[in-house]
Amino acid sequence: MDTETDTLTMTSEGDIYCFYLQSEAPYLIKRWGEKKIRLAGKVFGILALLLLIALIRFYFFRDHIVFPYNMTWLFVLITIGAIIFFFLLYDQLNSVADFYIKSRCKKCGKDFAYEEFRKPLTRKVSTPESFEITRTKYRKCRYCGDEDFDTHTHYIDCKGDKEKLTDETCKRCGNEHSIKEYRRPDVFEGADTAKTIRYYKCSDCGYQEITVEKVEFLGPM
Repeated sequence: MDTETDTLTMTSEGDIYCFYLQSEAPYLIKRWGEKKIRLAGKVFGILALLLLIALIRFYFFRDHIVFPYNMTWLFVLITIGAIIFFFLLYDQLNSVADFYIKSRCKKCGKDFAYEEFRKPLTRKVSTPESFEITRTKYRKCRYCGDEDFDTHTHYIDCKGDKEKLTDETCKRCGNEHSIKEYRRPDVFEGADTAKTIRYYKCSDCGYQEITVEKVEFLGPM
C-alpha cells in the first residue's frame, strides 16, 4: 500500500494455460488452415446459440407442445448436452486459431514456437477511482530462444459503497471510534463467493488498515 498515492498493488502468479486441443493444433492448422478453423468455430457457436434459444422458447411454450410419454425430459437433456458440446467445440477451435497466431515467433517466424517458460503474473492496482488488472505471460521460442512478454491490461468497475457506521479502536493511538472507512471498497462477486476489500483510516493519527471480507454462498440444502 502506497500511502502517498493511496494506491494498493497486489501481485500473484497464475497457472500456465493449456487447452484440450493444444497438442493437436499444428495438425488441425496444417489440415484445414486458420480461416476454416475459425469458420467452423463460428458455426458451432451459432448452433449452440440457436439451441439455447429453442430451449428457452420451449420453456415458455411447453404447455402447447406435446411430446410422447416421458420424452420431454429426454429432449431437454439432449438439448442441454448438445449446447454444451457445441459451445466447447466453439471455444476449442477458436483457441486453436488464436494459439496459431500468438505462438508464431517474432524473430525467426516459425509457427507454434513460443512456449510459456514461467508462470504468468497478475498485477492488480486499486486507487480510489479505479481498479486495474494487468496479466503478463512469459514466452520463449523453442527454436531460436527469443523471449516475448504478452501483456494485457483492462479496467473493471468494482467500486462498492462505504459502511455507514464504524466503531473500531485505533491500534496505533488507542482512540475509540476513530477508525473510519475513508474510500469506496473493491467488491468482487463470483458464482459462489464474494470478496470485499475495505480501506480504513484513523481520523486522529492517520493510521491505515485494510481488511478482506470473503463470503461463501451456500447452495440449496
